[in-house]
Amino acid sequence: MLKKLLLTLVNLKARHFFCGDTNQWLGSWENKEKTFNKLKECNLLKKEFKVTQKIITNKEVSTFIKQLFDNKKIDSKNVKKENIYIEYFGNETVARSFGTRLERGGWKVISLTTSLYNEEYIDQLEYSDLNSHKVIGQEFDRVAVFMGKNFYYDENGKLNSSEDSYYDSTKMLFENITRTRKKLFIVIVNNREILRSCLEILNCSN
Repeated sequence: MLKKLLLTLVNLKARHFFCGDTNQWLGSWENKEKTFNKLKECNLLKKEFKVTQKIITNKEVSTFIKQLFDNKKIDSKNVKKENIYIEYFGNETVARSFGTRLERGGWKVISLTTSLYNEEYIDQLEYSDLNSHKVIGQEFDRVAVFMGKNFYYDENGKLNSSEDSYYDSTKMLFENITRTRKKLFIVIVNNREILRSCLEILNCSN
């Protein structure tokens, strides 16, 4: 398909514009940067422009997300509490019930996509049909996500997942969390480490 498209563009000698994010993948087997490498090999990329961050999200949400995924960058003076909400629960069942309340209040509760073949921990936090794959390219004013006990910070301070899930849980969380335009709600389930990190970012540790 890509080869046919490239051949057509060359023959037409038309102006063309490609855009994409090589970091936006949910499965380890996905294309990643291969398509853009092909374009470079064919000399079809005359100019490259890089966007360093999501430009639609408001500043405090964007800053919170960066620090959530890298706790070595935590600097609470740069994050305001407005538009960011945190709730903690000790078990998955109660957390899902809270998700119902959020949905009734107008929040888009987005789950991680679960495997069709194997049982995974994230099945316990599957809330609705609105999952990582179904929200690609979409944006909502208010987004809520679950963060369960499978998330942790590695030795470099990067957010990671302890579960070998079918799709990459950390990538899916990033996909879900960046769908918001205005407000973000993090529902933390049985994970004190993530709770401490969120409170530290929001300067609420006391």
